Amino acid sequence: MQDLPIHPRANFGYHMLADPTYTLTDSLSVPPIEIRQEGNVESVPVHHIPNARLGKMGRFIIYIFFPALYDREQRKQSQSPNAVGDGYMELLYNHAVREATDLVIPQDLRRNWAATYEDELFRAGPPRNRNERRGQLARLARLHTERIVPGHLFVAWFQEIKRLCGVADELEFARGIFLVVDGKGFKENNLSSHHPPLEALADDGTPLNYAAISQDISHLLCFYDHSEGNLINPHNPRTAAIEAIFENFFVSANFAQGEWYLDIATNISGSIADTGQPVCLFINSDLHPEILHHFTGEPLDECARWVRRHSRGYVRDTVAHISKFAGLHQTFVPCLDNGATKFQAYTTEKAVTYRPDFEKKAIRTSPAMCLQHWDRESKEHFRRLADVYMNASQAHTAAVRFETRIPFSEYPYVHLHISARALRPWLFWVRNTAFWGFKWRRLNANWNVLEEICSAEKARSNFALRRLREVGSLLILLVYMTNALVNRPDDGGSFDEVHDAGCIHEIINGEPVAVVPLGYYTIHSLIFPSREHIDRKLPRVSKMRTISLEKVIYLFATTKDERNDLHVLRLFRNTRKRQGEDIGEEEPWRIAPQMPPRVTYPHTSNKQRVTLSLPGPVPNTLDALLPDEELYEPYSSEEEGHEIREHAPELSRQVARVIYTYPMQIFAKFPNRRNGLGSWCCLTHAQRSNAGFDLFSDASAPSRIFVAWNNFGRDGVRWDSTLTALFPSIQEFEQMGKIQGLSLLSVRKDWNTILAGLSPDGEQRTINVAKDFVSRHWKWLPFYTKKKLWVTGEPAPTRESRQMGPVKGGPWVVFNPRFND
Repeated sequence: MQDLPIHPRANFGYHMLADPTYTLTDSLSVPPIEIRQEGNVESVPVHHIPNARLGKMGRFIIYIFFPALYDREQRKQSQSPNAVGDGYMELLYNHAVREATDLVIPQDLRRNWAATYEDELFRAGPPRNRNERRGQLARLARLHTERIVPGHLFVAWFQEIKRLCGVADELEFARGIFLVVDGKGFKENNLSSHHPPLEALADDGTPLNYAAISQDISHLLCFYDHSEGNLINPHNPRTAAIEAIFENFFVSANFAQGEWYLDIATNISGSIADTGQPVCLFINSDLHPEILHHFTGEPLDECARWVRRHSRGYVRDTVAHISKFAGLHQTFVPCLDNGATKFQAYTTEKAVTYRPDFEKKAIRTSPAMCLQHWDRESKEHFRRLADVYMNASQAHTAAVRFETRIPFSEYPYVHLHISARALRPWLFWVRNTAFWGFKWRRLNANWNVLEEICSAEKARSNFALRRLREVGSLLILLVYMTNALVNRPDDGGSFDEVHDAGCIHEIINGEPVAVVPLGYYTIHSLIFPSREHIDRKLPRVSKMRTISLEKVIYLFATTKDERNDLHVLRLFRNTRKRQGEDIGEEEPWRIAPQMPPRVTYPHTSNKQRVTLSLPGPVPNTLDALLPDEELYEPYSSEEEGHEIREHAPELSRQVARVIYTYPMQIFAKFPNRRNGLGSWCCLTHAQRSNAGFDLFSDASAPSRIFVAWNNFGRDGVRWDSTLTALFPSIQEFEQMGKIQGLSLLSVRKDWNTILAGLSPDGEQRTINVAKDFVSRHWKWLPFYTKKKLWVTGEPAPTRESRQMGPVKGGPWVVFNPRFND
């Protein structure tokens, strides 16, 4: 970007401290930036370049970008690749901003600027006093204060900053810095509203041609001369509206060609002619090609091809799963002939649930939230959403908005007046009461079935994995349909399978094809348990069409570590781990607000629950040894199909996963030495987190990995008691109560969950198989005693043990009496 054309009377509010919440991470749908690194030129989307907030003016945020910090490989590995932290911002302030300020800004205007970045951190840091921290404003980590740069001095000030970045060795990371201006919140600004021009705001007497007109655009805002014929009238309503937005902030006449983009939109609302009663308008999805043709100027056949093939960035946005009511959005890379980079057509009915700070920009729910906190979800989400829809028919009408992102210089030629004859076929109209009533009834239908599932405590406590696909598919489909009421239906990835699994199917050319015969999406079946089974079974869908087991497990998980069937079983039985561990980066439903990029990482306490999980499948070493038949649910013959059906994971695989997961979780709880002497274990944190099955099979491992340890020998009683602690029966699990370290292992809860789904005979057989398998492979374990997983320190003289290592103390170890080495 060239010099920022700030209005001389404007005040630029400079923010010196890093604030990750103001990192630009979303695509602006503008052409990429060319970056030159080590002689290579690469085109990079602007939002991929590390950046930070430099300042603010009204509704405009100004970001500073650091192309020298861009690293494609680092971006793939980093959790916050775009955020620029305190380290870089401190160097920028101390070696460039502060010096430029002293040189350019008068003393009276800079006297309150901090001498150093560290000084500002001290002033703006959180209060140390507990009472002050309780204050509402003090909950913010930092107090961000604007420092004013007068508009007439801004260009000289920033040019000096760039000059210093080019010569100071400490600022090599800041070479090539540039600014991006992002303005939001103008849609409902009265100053920006205007009637569409009847014709293009430039007329040279020849047919309108985008390519030809763009050559003269750079003059359009600067002059008015009737004799020229192709120059803009600066007094037309559109120019006046645009100037009103930039007035007192930027001088639009100085905008550089190709550097400024804006959204021009056409809003359409409707009412009944006789009564004036407003109605809801919706876009006819069958006429998307005609709409694209009108607003982009591209050939109709080409637009139809985009829609038919979902190509060139075309995405269909269905309203509340009504097949004909659908908006669209499309990003154009490269841009179109008229410079447009993005077009979208949408309705405004989502405003009642719109939350821009949430990832999906709407208030949503998820299967895990419904199962874990149904009372809260029922009251706070479903009931309140139903009230919103009930009240909306009197207060909200759905309007249609067509919006195009174009270069600033192209605004005279787009979104002109549309004749009623051309417009009418594009739209449907529905009475307010009919549309909002439809949403209310659909929400209540989903809510009622979810109530039958989530509030059935007895049936949930008896839930078994053999019913996971049928019941889990129903719950996912109900949540999927509910979320489609607040914003466009989830699609892509797992949700394409969810959509197709829930559809009614027709046989076309010998293959089952998902269809929507009623004009809106409905699930294909719903089966409630009979009265005699109401305490043992939950509502479900037919086994003929269910979501794959892999996707069911994925869509119930909130983190990578929870992507297993035992986690889902815990959810259904409501034996979930404590609150606060629910939402993670991998949460597929994206319920939580958008989290700012993390530039620091919290200390991990050794007292936290351990949820480490194996990243891939485990070998099925227990195949044919366990009663797998207990995991399958027989259904009536009318639901039998000829297709190959995926079965639930074998019981043998579930038990094997517990056994193979134990080592990494046991070592994740390894204790530290007292008095800050470090750990008794020589393994790094990463090595402990990846401890494998074979570690306990190596009898020499204790001498190799422990600084010192106590050898309790090959004792059968001690070995058996340790195995019982790891693989207890349900009764023993309850009798043992909390065990220091061991109770915090999620794998031990997984073990209890497995047993809870088995018959008494199956439970005992599973315990025996697990203990026997471990005793045939593992040669040592931490000696379980004193209700502790890891016991350290010096044992009493009465205990038979040998001290190993150069110092006294260390973990207590017991060896398997089956082995002699």
